[in-house]
Amino acid sequence: MHRKVESSILIVDDVSSVRQFLKQSLHHLGTYEIHDAANAKQALRTMTYLRPDIIFLDIDLPDQQGTTLIPKFLQLSPSTTIVMFSANNTVENIVKAKKLGAKAFLVKPFTLNKIDFILKKYGRK
Repeated sequence: MHRKVESSILIVDDVSSVRQFLKQSLHHLGTYEIHDAANAKQALRTMTYLRPDIIFLDIDLPDQQGTTLIPKFLQLSPSTTIVMFSANNTVENIVKAKKLGAKAFLVKPFTLNKIDFILKKYGRK
């Protein structure tokens, strides 16, 4: 018997261990369709065929700042919730991300509880 997919999620981070942690956490917390990308180019390519419910987006990507992707993602999929994350939680980063359309900002390292909170708040209703 197949369980219904709760939400589709795109994880964008250049650090493989972070992507893996998020994937494992998401599998633990529910039934999610999970895609991932290691850089902006891969993420934009993924967005040509996917309209995720939630995007977990690192602010520091190797090929461009994650914040530059927010308007592009929202143009392609206006109903997508963007959750920025970074080890650098400066007020400037948080304000910029939210002004561009991010709904939340997580500080690395994040916990399973924080991920669960985001999913409950912004996941598919």
